[in-house]
Amino acid sequence: DVRLLDIGKGDHRGDGIAPVGNPIAFARALAVAAYERRLLHLHTNGANMKSWAIASAVSLAGRAGGGAVLTLHSGLGPAFLERSARARAVARNAARRFDRIIAVNDAIADAMRSLGVAGDRIEVIPAFSPSAALERGPLPAAWPAIRARHRLLLCAAIAPGPTYGLDVLL
Repeated sequence: DVRLLDIGKGDHRGDGIAPVGNPIAFARALAVAAYERRLLHLHTNGANMKSWAIASAVSLAGRAGGGAVLTLHSGLGPAFLERSARARAVARNAARRFDRIIAVNDAIADAMRSLGVAGDRIEVIPAFSPSAALERGPLPAAWPAIRARHRLLLCAAIAPGPTYGLDVLL
């Protein structure tokens, strides 16, 4: 069976989802998972110290239990690691303890290799994009006028907040 630990605000509900929004509840849940020898899988951005602190805790619990996998999904992660020797040291210690690391792009995989993670423990699996599943419809009626006014038009869909790089985009 799968258990999902909601380490955020606890606003996710459903079977198998356990809110562990404070450090004590999180540590307890990791200890139970290690005791039960569960495989742990952390999905995080890798673009801030909180992400790497959580990765450190999960990697230690994985060592004590059934192993651990890390998925890193933020394109901002490599630049974050380049800017800070402290961040690189924390990330290096955490990343080396994971059995496998899944990177959603080559830049993240390269950043993990630069920390000393063996290449055979890293796999690049691009993030899911539903665009292939979307049906194409007709262009809006105003499209020809927009294209006539603008030589180059760039469009992006982005979620709010610093994690998703709006400041980088703009």
